[in-house]
Amino acid sequence: MALRDWLTFFNRKTKEQDYPDAKRVPAPSRTKAGVVVTPDTGMLNATAFACRRYLSQSMGLLPARILRPKGRSSEVIYNNPADKLLNVRPNPELAPFQLRETLTSWAITHGNGIAEIELDGAFRPKALWPIEPWRIEFLRDKSSGELLYKVDMGSGQNPAILTSKEVIHIRGFGDGAVGISVVEFAAQTIGWARATEIFGAAFFAKGLHFGGTAIFKNNADPATIEATQIRLEQDFSGAANSSKWFVGDGEIEVTRMSATPDESQFVETMQHQVAEICRWFGVPPHKVMHLLHATYSNIEFQSIEVVTDAIAPWALRWEQETTYKLFGSNRENLKIEFDLKGMLRGAYKERQEGLAIMRRNGVINADGWLEVEGMSPIGGEAGQMYIVEKNMVPLDMLREVSKPKPKPAPASPDPVPAKDDDPLSDYNEEVIRGMLREIDIYIGSLEIKELVH
Repeated sequence: MALRDWLTFFNRKTKEQDYPDAKRVPAPSRTKAGVVVTPDTGMLNATAFACRRYLSQSMGLLPARILRPKGRSSEVIYNNPADKLLNVRPNPELAPFQLRETLTSWAITHGNGIAEIELDGAFRPKALWPIEPWRIEFLRDKSSGELLYKVDMGSGQNPAILTSKEVIHIRGFGDGAVGISVVEFAAQTIGWARATEIFGAAFFAKGLHFGGTAIFKNNADPATIEATQIRLEQDFSGAANSSKWFVGDGEIEVTRMSATPDESQFVETMQHQVAEICRWFGVPPHKVMHLLHATYSNIEFQSIEVVTDAIAPWALRWEQETTYKLFGSNRENLKIEFDLKGMLRGAYKERQEGLAIMRRNGVINADGWLEVEGMSPIGGEAGQMYIVEKNMVPLDMLREVSKPKPKPAPASPDPVPAKDDDPLSDYNEEVIRGMLREIDIYIGSLEIKELVH
């Protein structure tokens, strides 16, 4: 193998598309229901708007934490520029909630939420500026293959070219470098729902509930026909005139021709469309105030489930993108994490029982329990101590205990020691000497008394 071939052996053989946002499923300009659906007009449907609002606002509510690994846990870092961008002020015009809400909303409806990273003199992130997705064209550098963002700057100005390192790119659902618009894929479903809404609005605006024909038994002149039509429209058109009685002479025969909303299952159709649109956005119906099948027993667990199924994927998108883009070389191995614990809390009793099980099995300590509940830690040895129940032993030890032990051989009885007649045998040498000194002192005092006498 030649040297040139050997060097290229380790290089990538394929390349990405020059324009990675090419759509494999083109969005229809007009749906089968006769309604034009775009990422913006699709939000005129109440269910689609509620799904986008729930996902984007939920992301805006999550507190962002900058973490640095420290032993078994992580410590929170507050003096990093990324903390200011995500928790204090990303730019002079937007609050952190509004930034996350805006980019997530664009990623849902247009497939991509993008913000330019403004750097300071030390090449640290200084501000984040959202860029409207309809101003951006995606392309690649012909030499390096790097993804580029061509931003329309308005009439009379040259477009700005941004590299991947200069933007925060929150991708919506997709299978490549560029996200896809859920609204474009769900255009037929949303168009059907929009047509149902338009039909309902037109029906109640017209209010000609008998919806039939007026036929003259005898030939009538055009003036009489026109006057009758004007009378019908004036007297029976509109919601306020929907229950009026029509009284005609014997020359007119009225025939009903259209179905009422009840007969065409108008309400049932709208309820079905809510569930269909929620499937496209991955949002449970009860989160868009559709509580048709919700019960007291299942609503709490559904509220916890939606966090893991609907919110957690968007939080992970934000965590991975911001961690990669806001820390430069990241020598300290920092990471950004959005706190989902507050949204995952269930009933108080069940949560405490779960924490108690973890505490008894040595999974968390007292400070860990308090952290989950958002309370101040105890600190010191008492807060960091891990405990387990006393009667818990390793499985290997149980196996050893359960094994039958061999019976020991009978030992010969020990000889009974002979009784010592010495009354001082139970005392040690120091005690005996002390007793002798006291005796000498006592005898000496008696001798002194005899000499005196």
